[in-house]
Amino acid sequence: MIAPPIHPAAVPGRLLPGEQLTYTVRWLGLTVMRGELRLAAAAGTPSRLEATAVAHSTGLVNWIFDVEDHLVSTIDPQTVLPTRFQLTLRHRMKSVTETIEFDRAAGHARTVGHATTTVPTGPQTRDLLSALYALRTADLVEGHPVLAEVVAGGELCHLIATIHQRGTLTLPQGTFPVLEVDVQASWLEQYVQHQTLRVWITADPTHTPLMVRVKIPVVGAVTAVLDDRRPVWPPAEVDRVNVK
Repeated sequence: MIAPPIHPAAVPGRLLPGEQLTYTVRWLGLTVMRGELRLAAAAGTPSRLEATAVAHSTGLVNWIFDVEDHLVSTIDPQTVLPTRFQLTLRHRMKSVTETIEFDRAAGHARTVGHATTTVPTGPQTRDLLSALYALRTADLVEGHPVLAEVVAGGELCHLIATIHQRGTLTLPQGTFPVLEVDVQASWLEQYVQHQTLRVWITADPTHTPLMVRVKIPVVGAVTAVLDDRRPVWPPAEVDRVNVK
């Protein structure tokens, strides 16, 4: 029997301002992209944090089909709820920009992009990036899917994260106890194959994403692996085994 889904409940103090995670993205054994996740105090608003995700193509792929993506979510460090989200995607000659403003008092989110839309929101509605950090701060329980309500593409959709299994993951920095998490989201399925997005996160309170694997139609399997974590790597909080 599958347990009913639970909404992620943020645990204050688990977000680490100053954290910077860098990733290498590989396809068919080739390095095709670099990525970063950063968390810092929001400029001009010290009571808020700014989560940033950036990705850009590298090497031969950059010459053939250059990609540069930039996402920023301004969040409350206690609730991990966003007040504003901005997305800029540049894929070769095509560029897309989208901004979401969350009005908690009015209970809606306004998206300005290709079109302007307003959708009703609940008390735990987030954007895609803040949903990632909410998942990282939540107490994850095996057998209990975590349900997140997110605004994406001007629509309200649901993201479901389920712990597939516990295990270990070996990286050049060592072997780490991990949770393998399957992620499903109807909005993402226009870009990825159904039920193929899996994230390996450390099985400690930081829930640091170590690896992501996804299958993209036509392209195939793409894997992102953590290269470095600042201010410290490996995370001091992680209980490592068989460190090389």
